[in-house]
Amino acid sequence: MKKDKKYTMLIVDDESIISDGLKDLLEENFGDIFNVYNCYHPKKALEIFKYRLPNVVVSDVRMPKMTGIEMAEEMRKIRQDIHVLFLSGYDEFDYVYSAIKQDADDYILKTEGDDTVIAAMKKMVELLVSENLLMEEFKNAQSRISYMAPAFKQKVVGHLLEGDITSEEEFKKLMTDIENPVSEKENLLMILGSANEKTARDDQEKILEIVEQSLVRVHGDKIGHIHSAVYRKSFVWLLETDEREMPGLLPITILDAQKMIENRLDLPVAFGITVERVKWDGLAGKYRTLLKEMQRQPEGTGNKVVMESMDEGISDSFNGEEFDFDEIVVPLGEKIRIMEEFLSGENVDAFMEELEEILRTLSKAKRHSMYALEIYYSIANMLIALINRRNIRP
Repeated sequence: MKKDKKYTMLIVDDESIISDGLKDLLEENFGDIFNVYNCYHPKKALEIFKYRLPNVVVSDVRMPKMTGIEMAEEMRKIRQDIHVLFLSGYDEFDYVYSAIKQDADDYILKTEGDDTVIAAMKKMVELLVSENLLMEEFKNAQSRISYMAPAFKQKVVGHLLEGDITSEEEFKKLMTDIENPVSEKENLLMILGSANEKTARDDQEKILEIVEQSLVRVHGDKIGHIHSAVYRKSFVWLLETDEREMPGLLPITILDAQKMIENRLDLPVAFGITVERVKWDGLAGKYRTLLKEMQRQPEGTGNKVVMESMDEGISDSFNGEEFDFDEIVVPLGEKIRIMEEFLSGENVDAFMEELEEILRTLSKAKRHSMYALEIYYSIANMLIALINRRNIRP
């Protein structure tokens, strides 16, 4: 079986006897780690370079039509981390000086013999090995940071929810080393999730991901960033948004995500949504209020969606009891999407049929139902878009 070689080398010299001779010499001494290619023209070398992307280039300094220095400049535009070994004659000091200024790794005189060439190439190999070790250490460090990032983010979110951070100075210091820090100026909405059953780490990550993807898919243009974490026994999503109407738009999206979690993971998850946007220093109060309202829900309502209430002792919760949730509410989201397609295709009759059916369904809902409000809002937006598209004016 052919062994994969770690590095690639390209030799360029307009004198074929020198180019071929160097190829033979370097293959004999370094063929176990280098794939060695050679040619006799700088332009041909550039073609090979684009395809092979060698780590090391051994080149004559002076060649017809294009010097080795000019060729190396072009190569660096394609790959910046190449190592260049220039070959020169006794009377080419100016060229050699220019080569050094062009960041050549080494240069040797053509008359110095094979031992000098081999010694220079050994230095190149040591340099490549050293760079590879540094790159591996860098990748390992990045991997460790990526692995620790969720835990660090969880710790940061925990400090905010507990109210441990009380000053702007403490907040800024806490956010210094975190990727995608919580904004100091943006308004934040909170969504909490709670599973009755103990969830494995993989399932926790999937729950965070399902909800975040659902939010981005439906409301991505209204949300600046979503910060998600597992804190104690709760799943937490912090939404940066300037949309005042966002709380009223979230219940149906969360219900869809809730159904998805139940179908994929066989886990009932209850959710709570704040109705008022706050800055970072208001998160602790919102967390306590919303958690208390979720805990106040009756036993056996593990898949509810609770809206924060601004009145003490009152919360607005949804679990489909106001009408047949599983068979009616969730399909309405799909019907809305179908209605959008009908309007886009100017199929008004089909749109009106679907609208009448939805209105009959919603007539069974409570007047204050957030489900109904969001669906009415979606229908109104579709009709406004049609009015604008047709330029209908009174």
